[in-house]
Amino acid sequence: MDDSQRRRDDAPDLGARLQDLVVDVAMGDAVAFERLYAIVVTPVTETIRALVPDPDQIDDIAQEVALRIWREADRYDPSRGSVLSWVRVIAHHRSVDHIRARQLRSTREASASGREPRSAPDPLEQVQTNLEHAAVRTAVANLSPTHQKAIVAAYYHGHTYRQVAVILDIPEGTAKARLRDSLARIRLYLKAHHGL
Repeated sequence: MDDSQRRRDDAPDLGARLQDLVVDVAMGDAVAFERLYAIVVTPVTETIRALVPDPDQIDDIAQEVALRIWREADRYDPSRGSVLSWVRVIAHHRSVDHIRARQLRSTREASASGREPRSAPDPLEQVQTNLEHAAVRTAVANLSPTHQKAIVAAYYHGHTYRQVAVILDIPEGTAKARLRDSLARIRLYLKAHHGL
């Protein structure tokens, strides 16, 4: 047995470890909370980043999520999902609350100043749009490097088929075929993983 196999076999089950930590946090164990949050901070941040467009707000929302985890650890129910799912749901809800509060503040400020409030998009629509954008970015990231370059050149930088062909140093017909193939792969990924 090689070292990497031994490490995999010896590694404790992350899900069970997280559940044990949540139980300890529910009993007020601050060290367990630090260990738990060190593991879940990346998924929490990724969830917030997918929903909240303002990078300056991510840390504030993540702190609110940490506080909710600390205060509500005793409410975690393993029959309803994993600890990671639970913290992602908390992060999602805090992000949506943040978006709604920000829009409400903007509307109140507009009313107080006597100007017509801008029609703000529905917070849930904005969240859905942000999730769809994140899903598309993930789908593009799962393409091969050659397909990624074609998609980025055409759809992120706005180049024509001819320009994509020049940039990638390939025939124009190949550029068209590569883009069609890339879009088909993205569609399949979105349908399989996100139901889009």
